[in-house]
Amino acid sequence: VALRSEIAAEKSQAAARDTALREEIALLETEKAALEKEAAEFDAGASDDQKRRAEQAARGEAIRASIEAGRPALERAESALRALRPRLPATLLGDARPLFDALPTTATEAARESDGVRAQRVVALLAHVETLQTGVHSVKETLDTGGGLRRQVDVLYLGLARSFAVASDATWSGVGTPGPSGWTWEARPEIAPEVRAAVDMVARQRTADVIRLPLRVEPAEVSP
Repeated sequence: VALRSEIAAEKSQAAARDTALREEIALLETEKAALEKEAAEFDAGASDDQKRRAEQAARGEAIRASIEAGRPALERAESALRALRPRLPATLLGDARPLFDALPTTATEAARESDGVRAQRVVALLAHVETLQTGVHSVKETLDTGGGLRRQVDVLYLGLARSFAVASDATWSGVGTPGPSGWTWEARPEIAPEVRAAVDMVARQRTADVIRLPLRVEPAEVSP
């Protein structure tokens, strides 16, 4: 009887241990599955990160390649603007003056700035030049009117191609032409009344009318 009781007790304990082990195994299997899922998600996220980094690196390379390809055009634009500056009337430079002053003249100066900053400056200067080129501007300037005499006159700029100047009393008038060293003036006292009338019309001090001014149209030089 004692043996049977002991065997029954052992069987009961073994069954209890077996049940506990099964439950523990089930918990471990559940935890394993959760860890495997987490690891798979981590691997997938790492793969996505690597893919995003690769895409960003590719975009960066493409941007750098575009910048490199566009740099010669940027340098040509800066050179053209430096050459154009003497043809721009000093009285009409305005806010563009510091931008012209900031144009790099050497490779060392150019390397100190990003291509983006240089491109923004070029675009701003080109917009300013276009405004001057397509408009009529009336300003006061002090010019050499001959005989070592300098006097303040009214100057009328027709874009950047031709300008006319006239003294307030219409005793002197001249025609201005742009060049690589700046504007040169030719005295033309006989057109003083017409220039004075044109200046007054731009200032809205005179009724609009047709006025004849001397112009010479020359064919533009086309670069190859």
